[in-house]
Amino acid sequence: RTGNLRPTTGPSCFGKRSKNSHDKHKRKPPRGMHINHDDIVALANPDNDQANRNDELLATMDREIVSLWCQIQQNKQTVSSLKRKNSDSSDDLRPPESMSKINSRWNNEELLLAAQGIRKYGKDFQAIAETIGTKTPAQVRLFFVNYRRKYNLDGAMKDFEAENSQQHGATSIMASAAFNKSNGQQFSEDVMEIDIDDDSMENKKEKDVEVTAITCDDVDKGKETTPILRENILPTDSGSNATTK
Repeated sequence: RTGNLRPTTGPSCFGKRSKNSHDKHKRKPPRGMHINHDDIVALANPDNDQANRNDELLATMDREIVSLWCQIQQNKQTVSSLKRKNSDSSDDLRPPESMSKINSRWNNEELLLAAQGIRKYGKDFQAIAETIGTKTPAQVRLFFVNYRRKYNLDGAMKDFEAENSQQHGATSIMASAAFNKSNGQQFSEDVMEIDIDDDSMENKKEKDVEVTAITCDDVDKGKETTPILRENILPTDSGSNATTK
């Protein structure tokens, strides 16, 4: 009777198990594992040759399992070492955690900081929220709208605009002074270049005048000397002509 219910081979497909009343209290193998009755009988065969083969088969499977467990342990050690290295290196790069939490309620210190922040940063609500640390830019904007008259925030805005205008005027004056200074240096360099060019032209003119004077003197001297040379030459020519005649 029990042998009829015992399967000799595994199911052909991974379907639902039979919901028979006799199979409720039986221990079943894990999902995906199927036991073949013929293989179990072959392993339990008392024959020596078959028993040795079965022992060798089981021994090889045990060795394979041990090697796989060793590989798993080695992989775990490698993963743990990599995690340790990553945690050590990420601690330096991780931003510090702010202990302050965002809170919608305003205390006296936060109100004073917000008023001073508007006097210093104007309507830069992001900078004011970062200064306070427990408020968002939207909450700072609501503070500016709700407490505008109570803390005279319009006067703080006027002070901020006046300070910025003074700083802007000072920076513009410094920029214009630097621009004028650079232009003055460039103008002085141009004047020096013009003076140098004028001096060179005057020197060149003086040299030309000296050269022309020297040439004129040489010409005058030549004119004075030519008659003397002719007087010296004429008698010889006349004498030669007389003799030839």
